[in-house]
Amino acid sequence: CQPGKFSHDNRQSCISCTQGTYQNLFGGSICKKCPVGTYQPDTGASICIDAAPGYYVDVQQQSDYKICNAGHYTDRYGQSSCNICSPGKYADKEGASTCTTCYYGTYNDQEGATICDQCYTGKYSNIIGATRCLECSIGTYNNDLGAKNCQKCDRGTYMDEIGADNCLTCSPGSYSIMMGATSCNLCSEGSYGTEDTVNETCTYCDVGNYQNDRGATSCRACTKGKYSAIKGALTCNPCSEGTFTDEEGASTCKNCLPGTYSITANNEVGASICSNCTAGTYSVEAATTCIN
Repeated sequence: CQPGKFSHDNRQSCISCTQGTYQNLFGGSICKKCPVGTYQPDTGASICIDAAPGYYVDVQQQSDYKICNAGHYTDRYGQSSCNICSPGKYADKEGASTCTTCYYGTYNDQEGATICDQCYTGKYSNIIGATRCLECSIGTYNNDLGAKNCQKCDRGTYMDEIGADNCLTCSPGSYSIMMGATSCNLCSEGSYGTEDTVNETCTYCDVGNYQNDRGATSCRACTKGKYSAIKGALTCNPCSEGTFTDEEGASTCKNCLPGTYSITANNEVGASICSNCTAGTYSVEAATTCIN
């Protein structure tokens, strides 16, 4: 008998091997079962066919192959089972010969995945084949799904926690002028800041004003009897003896007029008005006392 056929029990004719079997020799008395990993759909075969990549045959004597499920693969011929996709990879269709690596901004942490998940907001993945997403570091944020990187906080904003999906705006009286800030700087004494200047440096108090606290949103006007002649003052100076100021926010003091005078108690409280000389006395301009 030719290969692909057999004869036994003194038969006068040869019989073709059935599906799933073969005979590769002349004069065979029996057909052989196709081993696992192979199949044969025809009769009278002299060989078995290896299952192609993406397919398998798990038992002997088969006339057809089986297809690998999604999430599984075979990358060689003649396989008896499918391999499972490892974490960081996936196969979204049946019959895969390889698994696809998760792309930037996606991940999976399970075997046999059929899809990769997008990184949530506040997280990112900057490598392919990721099994987890990383949290945005302090000073950065991400408000998109499937991000490859996080973004630095803009000027005037900050973030002091990891995994943020947005940055916080500096409060009035503070500022940040650097990208990626993790905190805001308080305005120093002698300056102030508003909600419109959080991305700039603070503004110095103008003359006639002062501020002795940090993180201020405005400056304080010098009270009557005091003045400030410089910008960025931390305190106001009392008017010296012989001078006065009767208005708030003064940048200088005025001399007392002739016939009036002023004195400063303990050099701490300046005069807001000048006192009139009593009858029988007089004074010149900027006097500190009256003369008989």
